[in-house]
Amino acid sequence: MFGIPGAGDYPVQPVLVTDVAELAIRLAGTGDDVTLTAAGPETYRFADLVRLIRDRIRAPARIVGVPPFLALVVSRVIGRIVHDAVLTRDEITELMTGLLASAEPATCPTPFSKWLETQANTIGRRYSSELARNYRGLSGGGS
Repeated sequence: MFGIPGAGDYPVQPVLVTDVAELAIRLAGTGDDVTLTAAGPETYRFADLVRLIRDRIRAPARIVGVPPFLALVVSRVIGRIVHDAVLTRDEITELMTGLLASAEPATCPTPFSKWLETQANTIGRRYSSELARNYRGLSGGGS
């Protein structure tokens, strides 16, 4: 079972991290002071994005909408088990209020669905701790 906060009917616009890096480099080269939203070319309802990933990686998970408070509590429990911050209250709020989608045209070219086709066999095979990655970055360690 895979719980998502609420009904999952809020929009998300996934973007590839390498596209964001290339966008930042391109904008840095202009010398202009620019504010821009990094957004991919596809927009999904969150529940549909989770279903797409589930189907592509052939996971048997049943996707269930849960109250946001319960999603936060369960995330904190899982976070203690894996020693990580899995999902925060702010992230749930930003997700459910549609802040992960832009009304502006896409600024990053790679469709998530195309990337997923090439990466489906590797997704979920290894856990990567957000806290450990940030700690290594702050302490000068490797990535």
